Amino acid sequence: RQDAGPRSPQADPAALVRLSQELEEFASGLLPTEAHVTQMGNFLHALEEQLQNAIDGAKVLTFGSVANGLWTAHSDVDVC
Repeated sequence: RQDAGPRSPQADPAALVRLSQELEEFASGLLPTEAHVTQMGNFLHALEEQLQNAIDGAKVLTFGSVANGLWTAHSDVDVC
């Protein structure tokens, strides 16, 4: 019988559980909190009000990660 090459090391089940927990904690830390959502909404509203004072009918629209829902607590806010 011929050897098929190096075998993949077997992962320690406890290590996999710890890794999964660490990844979940890290990912949850990236998610925006309700405070972030409120702060962004307030910012967008205030920005639109300021623009409307200068330009009648001005609108602020988001794009990028904020618009598609993939933003994190550390994302910038893309507007046009």
